[in-house]
Amino acid sequence: MNLTSGVSKTYRKPFVLDENTLRRIYALLEKAAIELASPPSVVFHIEREDDRYYETISIDEVLSDPNVPNRRINVTSIELRAINQPTQASPYPARE
Repeated sequence: MNLTSGVSKTYRKPFVLDENTLRRIYALLEKAAIELASPPSVVFHIEREDDRYYETISIDEVLSDPNVPNRRINVTSIELRAINQPTQASPYPARE
């Protein structure tokens, strides 16, 4: 049986995530994914203030998001996910 450990961190206060920091986080997750038995993908979940959200595996798509007034990014979640497996229920609550 292989047991693993890791770090789980959630920030509740707003902060600015610049391109260099996002790329460093992405590189660390990519490196960790390669070391796993069945390597998952790094998935970005982006929520904007216009009540839209999207998911992508492309860091360039996230960085090309205009992030302008009325479309600002409010939430950025980054996770390792096996995207070849069947979709599970979303951990994000449905908006009404």
